[in-house]
Amino acid sequence: MKYIPPEDVTSPKNRWSMIKVLIPGSEGTMALAIGIWDGKPTLAQRWNGNDDEGPTGCPQAYGNPYWFIVESGFFTDAIVDKLSPEQQTFVRTIIPKAIAA
Repeated sequence: MKYIPPEDVTSPKNRWSMIKVLIPGSEGTMALAIGIWDGKPTLAQRWNGNDDEGPTGCPQAYGNPYWFIVESGFFTDAIVDKLSPEQQTFVRTIIPKAIAA
Protein backbone atom coordinates (compact mmCIF):
# COMPACT_ATOMS: atom_id res chain seq x y z
CA MET A 1 0.00 0.00 0.00
CA LYS A 2 1.51 3.32 -1.07
CA TYR A 3 -0.65 5.47 1.24
CA ILE A 4 -3.71 5.30 3.43
CA PRO A 5 -6.65 6.94 1.62
CA PRO A 6 -7.94 10.01 3.48
CA GLU A 7 -11.44 8.53 3.80
CA ASP A 8 -9.87 5.78 5.91
CA VAL A 9 -8.24 8.21 8.38
CA THR A 10 -10.46 8.16 11.45
CA SER A 11 -8.12 8.87 14.37
CA PRO A 12 -8.52 9.99 17.03
CA LYS A 13 -11.99 8.46 17.11
CA ASN A 14 -12.96 10.12 20.39
CA ARG A 15 -12.37 13.62 18.91
CA TRP A 16 -12.86 13.40 15.11
CA SER A 17 -15.67 12.29 12.84
CA MET A 18 -15.56 12.71 9.09
CA ILE A 19 -18.29 14.47 7.18
CA LYS A 20 -16.68 14.43 3.73
CA VAL A 21 -13.30 14.33 2.01
CA LEU A 22 -13.23 17.49 -0.11
CA ILE A 23 -9.89 16.93 -1.82
CA PRO A 24 -8.57 13.37 -1.62
CA GLY A 25 -5.23 14.11 -3.21
CA SER A 26 -3.08 11.20 -4.27
CA GLU A 27 0.13 9.55 -3.21
CA GLY A 28 2.48 12.13 -1.70
CA THR A 29 0.06 15.07 -1.90
CA MET A 30 -2.24 16.92 0.49
CA ALA A 31 -5.81 15.95 1.34
CA LEU A 32 -8.57 18.18 2.72
CA ALA A 33 -11.68 17.13 4.63
CA ILE A 34 -14.54 18.60 6.59
CA GLY A 35 -15.57 16.97 9.82
CA ILE A 36 -16.41 17.40 13.47
CA TRP A 37 -13.57 17.96 15.97
CA ASP A 38 -14.54 18.09 19.64
CA GLY A 39 -18.15 18.74 18.67
CA LYS A 40 -17.42 21.64 16.28
CA PRO A 41 -17.35 21.61 12.47
CA THR A 42 -13.89 22.20 11.04
CA LEU A 43 -11.61 21.69 8.08
CA ALA A 44 -8.72 19.27 8.39
CA GLN A 45 -5.67 18.59 6.26
CA ARG A 46 -3.07 15.87 5.98
CA TRP A 47 -0.26 14.76 3.72
CA ASN A 48 -0.90 11.41 2.06
CA GLY A 49 2.05 9.09 2.49
CA ASN A 50 4.10 7.33 -0.14
CA ASP A 51 6.37 4.32 -0.55
CA ASP A 52 9.52 6.24 0.37
CA GLU A 53 8.31 7.98 3.53
CA GLY A 54 5.63 5.57 4.68
CA PRO A 55 1.95 4.94 4.00
CA THR A 56 0.60 6.67 7.13
CA GLY A 57 1.45 10.15 5.90
CA CYS A 58 1.55 13.14 8.22
CA PRO A 59 0.45 13.80 10.85
CA GLN A 60 0.52 10.42 12.54
CA ALA A 61 1.02 9.12 16.06
CA TYR A 62 2.01 5.61 17.11
CA GLY A 63 1.61 4.51 13.50
CA ASN A 64 -1.96 5.84 13.22
CA PRO A 65 -2.74 8.52 10.64
CA TYR A 66 -4.39 11.68 11.98
CA TRP A 67 -5.87 14.88 10.59
CA PHE A 68 -4.33 18.32 11.20
CA ILE A 69 -7.15 20.61 12.35
CA VAL A 70 -7.33 23.99 10.61
CA GLU A 71 -7.99 26.89 12.97
CA SER A 72 -11.40 28.38 12.23
CA GLY A 73 -11.66 31.94 10.99
CA PHE A 74 -9.02 33.42 8.72
CA PHE A 75 -7.32 30.14 7.79
CA THR A 76 -10.57 28.30 7.09
CA ASP A 77 -11.86 31.21 5.01
CA ALA A 78 -8.64 31.34 2.96
CA ILE A 79 -8.87 27.62 2.17
CA VAL A 80 -12.60 27.63 1.40
CA ASP A 81 -12.13 30.57 -0.99
CA LYS A 82 -9.90 28.31 -3.13
CA LEU A 83 -12.43 25.46 -3.42
CA SER A 84 -14.79 24.98 -6.35
CA PRO A 85 -18.06 26.96 -6.12
CA GLU A 86 -19.98 23.73 -5.37
CA GLN A 87 -17.62 22.79 -2.55
CA GLN A 88 -17.70 26.34 -1.17
CA THR A 89 -21.50 26.18 -0.98
CA PHE A 90 -21.36 22.78 0.72
CA VAL A 91 -18.77 23.87 3.29
CA ARG A 92 -20.56 27.14 4.04
CA THR A 93 -23.74 25.24 4.96
CA ILE A 94 -21.66 23.64 7.74
CA ILE A 95 -19.03 26.31 8.57
CA PRO A 96 -20.21 29.91 8.14
CA LYS A 97 -17.73 32.53 6.98
CA ALA A 98 -15.91 34.29 9.81
CA ILE A 99 -17.15 37.79 10.62
CA ALA A 100 -14.40 40.37 10.34
CA ALA A 101 -13.65 42.09 13.64
